[in-house]
Amino acid sequence: MVATYTGSVYDRPRRSLGVQEYDLLAIDYVQGTADMNFAFFFDTPEAGAQHPSTKCLHESLVRAIQLFPILTGHIVNSRRGYKSRGKKKTAAADRWTVVVDPSHINWPAISECRLDHVPFAQVKETMYRWDQWPVATKMADLHSMQAQPLFGVHIVRYACGATSIHTKMRHQVMDGNGLFRFYFTWARMCAHIHRGGGGLVRLTVADYPLCDRLICASKIIGSNGLTKQKPKSGKSAVEPCSKIAGCVYQYMAKFEVFLRRLARHRRWHAVRAKSLPPARIHRFAVSQEALHSLKLRFGTLGACSPGNAFIRKHKIGYMTTNDLLLALFWRAVTRAHAIIDPTDPYTCMSIACDIRKRIGLPATYTGNASFPLPIHLTKQMMQTHTIADTAAYIRYHVNLLSPEFARQMGNLLVSEKLMKRFAAMFHPATSFFMASALAGFPMFQSLDFGMGGPAHIDIPPYLAPGFSIWLPTNPQENIFEPQCMLMNISLRDDVFDYVLHDPEFRTFVNVIY
Repeated sequence: MVATYTGSVYDRPRRSLGVQEYDLLAIDYVQGTADMNFAFFFDTPEAGAQHPSTKCLHESLVRAIQLFPILTGHIVNSRRGYKSRGKKKTAAADRWTVVVDPSHINWPAISECRLDHVPFAQVKETMYRWDQWPVATKMADLHSMQAQPLFGVHIVRYACGATSIHTKMRHQVMDGNGLFRFYFTWARMCAHIHRGGGGLVRLTVADYPLCDRLICASKIIGSNGLTKQKPKSGKSAVEPCSKIAGCVYQYMAKFEVFLRRLARHRRWHAVRAKSLPPARIHRFAVSQEALHSLKLRFGTLGACSPGNAFIRKHKIGYMTTNDLLLALFWRAVTRAHAIIDPTDPYTCMSIACDIRKRIGLPATYTGNASFPLPIHLTKQMMQTHTIADTAAYIRYHVNLLSPEFARQMGNLLVSEKLMKRFAAMFHPATSFFMASALAGFPMFQSLDFGMGGPAHIDIPPYLAPGFSIWLPTNPQENIFEPQCMLMNISLRDDVFDYVLHDPEFRTFVNVIY
């Protein structure tokens, strides 16, 4: 295994030593020094045991590297020349790039991951002992180190100018520095979950910018030519701009926003979750006439509607009946939650989108591959939005998990076996945050999303009102009310009382029990 890791810089680097200060708690882009960078090589334990903190660092990194199937592999030299009009072709600096090889993963190590014991002060001190580590100046040095047994940690210096680092980052061509940050953060997330459950509410703020890790990984994949582009005639070959990189960047940047919003809720909901009343299943029915009336009134947006420009900007299109129906339920529950908890500025809703079929898993696979996408509706939006505006807002966020996104995520995995493992990570019983997100609703453990199964909306009890809805997709499920669309909703009793008296909601929806 070969990997690189760089931490964020809190102080100005000590250029007299020629090294950078590292912090393993806050993980961010590297600010390269003028003459060198660091790489961690997984080598023999003896080679990495020259300092007590290195042994602790080695234990944490080895466990972290075993958690997700992208990191292990080898380093290649993606050296490429540049040519401008009227000038000779000049050689660029060597770029050491990590190539993906997800074949050596120890999945049980997730449950054993413990990273909090790393003495960060000693690790920083070790970083300043840069003169103890050999220097890799050419590709042969890296290959010779790879031939050794890959168990411990060996820190190696290699030449890499700051200008080339920043240029590569701007052009989505990275030397591998971003890849290990991605895995190390996922390891910390898994460690917090398995230590005592609780999901995202147990994480530190430093663990939230998840999209940086996915962006870095996608840039590295793109720079290794997995989506090669042929150069046009008469022009020099350029580094391919990966479609995967663009796709992951677009969607995960929004995912980071939701993670930061969850961070605002973390302490408030973690304390409040202990006193929440239980949620019970209620059944509602919407007649065909009500559905038609709903679509007739809100299927198109008026010229003065706040969502009109929103829809044009994001190219969402007209609202379907299901879009309006989901928005109708969400608005009713949100209003009830605003009355019950007036101090909370947000209401969070999580839509679980089916990606199992989209990433190409066989029909015989029975795992749950739903991906939760929390959406927040502010009270100001509640007061200004119509049903159609809210539906557009939901549709926009659901589109973030479109089939294109799922297909690109599937492209990150190189075999059907790994696709199954990827999907299994999102099973409520095993995933890093779905396990906590659905912990309050045991009935979800047996649901089979997609493939003709129900689509459901879920708000975990510690996030908001405790609300979930799934719409029957098979007409045979409506044998008792064939002319109606039935919805089974899990609501807390206090929320249900307010929903029953919501005039907008009761205009279209009948309560069965």
